[in-house]
Amino acid sequence: MLRKEMIAQAVACLLLGSYASALVPPVYDEVDLRHDGSSVGGVVGVVGVVAGVGGGSCCDTSAETCQDGVAEIDCAGIDQVWNSASPCCEVECRSPFGPEFQSQGVSLLSRVTMQNFQSFVSEFGQPTIGNENWGYVSPLGNEYAFIGFTTGMAIVDITDPMTPVIIEYIGGEGVDSTWRDMAVYRHYLYIVTDGGGVGLQVIDLSNIDSGTVTQLATTNLGEGFFTAHNVAVNPESGYLYLMIANLNTGQGLAMFSLADPTNPVLAGFWTDPAANVRCHDAEIVSYVSGPNAGREIAFCLAEDDGVKIADVTDKNNPFTISTLTYPALAYTHQGWLSEDGRYLYFGDELDETFDTVARTTTYVVDVQDLANPVLAATFLHDGCWIDHNMMTRGDRLYEAQYSAGLRVLDVSNPLNPSEVAFFDTRPEDNVQSFPGAWGVYVQYQSRVITISDRQRGLFVVLDDPTRPVAHITSDAAVASILVPLTFTGRSALTNPEASAIMSWEWDFEYDGVTFDIEATGQQVQHGYLNTGTRRIGLRVTDAEGDQDIAVHEILVDGDIPAVSQWGAIAMVLSLLTAGTLILPRARPATWCRR
Repeated sequence: MLRKEMIAQAVACLLLGSYASALVPPVYDEVDLRHDGSSVGGVVGVVGVVAGVGGGSCCDTSAETCQDGVAEIDCAGIDQVWNSASPCCEVECRSPFGPEFQSQGVSLLSRVTMQNFQSFVSEFGQPTIGNENWGYVSPLGNEYAFIGFTTGMAIVDITDPMTPVIIEYIGGEGVDSTWRDMAVYRHYLYIVTDGGGVGLQVIDLSNIDSGTVTQLATTNLGEGFFTAHNVAVNPESGYLYLMIANLNTGQGLAMFSLADPTNPVLAGFWTDPAANVRCHDAEIVSYVSGPNAGREIAFCLAEDDGVKIADVTDKNNPFTISTLTYPALAYTHQGWLSEDGRYLYFGDELDETFDTVARTTTYVVDVQDLANPVLAATFLHDGCWIDHNMMTRGDRLYEAQYSAGLRVLDVSNPLNPSEVAFFDTRPEDNVQSFPGAWGVYVQYQSRVITISDRQRGLFVVLDDPTRPVAHITSDAAVASILVPLTFTGRSALTNPEASAIMSWEWDFEYDGVTFDIEATGQQVQHGYLNTGTRRIGLRVTDAEGDQDIAVHEILVDGDIPAVSQWGAIAMVLSLLTAGTLILPRARPATWCRR
């Protein structure tokens, strides 16, 4: 218990010390950046960080100007930079378009700044410090980013990643909190905060494509619940999990059935046999093949108790399978599984601060044998800053690392990771402090990446920007038999680094293996004869010959349109002739991802 209290005190001291300059006063960048350096809305801003505190008063900058090499810029009212060599603040004019974000292998597509979010909000109080980042892809293929703030959470349409649009701000029921977390199940969004008093906010996203989201409830789940640090959902099992909640003394996991997604029902608790084990974050998955088929497993990052692996299949009898600790253990924070489920990558938020490691460290655990997890590798980054949240996609691991921004690791060889790209959202320093990149979300169809930065808002970026990226949107999520649906192909790479898309090829019964070209063109129409879920594939090829395939699902439902027999025959013949109707063909069995 003493160790937990020491960690809590250390975190509190770090938060107070590191955030002081970020909280007083809250001034932010004034410009929305594009990949090509152009500004949005004609607003020109000059970068800086907030004025330092505790060293004297700041200089009067009302008449200051600076030269950017092209034009003289008025620096009045801009952000100021603390000059450690002087007891006052000085203006720093780096560029007429905001901070010169350092990057390698990552392209900045767009940004939504703190000022943009503040301008949008009118009734909930101004969003100040940012926190978690999550995402959602609608049935039409449109993409949305979620970002939490002190006072609530914003929803941003990033379907066109070059032009993000704020569509809603969901207030935090009057509770300000440094920490918010969110998860999505089907078309429902769940939000929690450990600021206390809020409970679980349930948001209906079914009409998000028309710009409308609805808060259905703020619920105490019938258990007097009002606070949690984290929430996770297993979409395969249909269960929601709360971590560090005011339930079960904050230990382990509180498990809720989403049989009715609008009314989660408590199904049980997992509690580790060791005393006072808190699950700080977790990924919960369902195994569909191999020796663990049929089991639901929780990989819990348990602060100073290391990694806990628990079987939560039977909610009435969950149990701990194994525990993994490691020599540098300080505060096991958050992690994510490889796509094949064999390796767990995670970070320790305080190992750098407690000097248990010499450099920022990413840990790789072999979890093939759930009863005997093995620390298989560690990766040492180039500096000693604090790592935070991470997520995998394919053979890459994406990590938000506070002052060092986004770091991208190639984990094609999990035992020998290497850093292949980065995007620094906070170029002015790479230090052991908490301002900077908090979260990263990568599970968009278009393969764009969103980063939430505590002081600078939401970044939309793309790694490996010279390669094509396919993306499909449709004009409806549910199709009727014989009624053609319009599908539109997009590429996230409308930037100068990318080669032009030369061909758009469609497979309307894509099996994930063989690509049958059934239509070409950036926009096509297609109809079906049979009901059921259909997978549409789009393959794009650029001028360099590089290709990418996107997959989109729709539901074909409903009756044949009410037309005469001859009219129906004419419709079918017309669609077949036009190439917009495809007869059903055999499809191989598909496997269910965890």
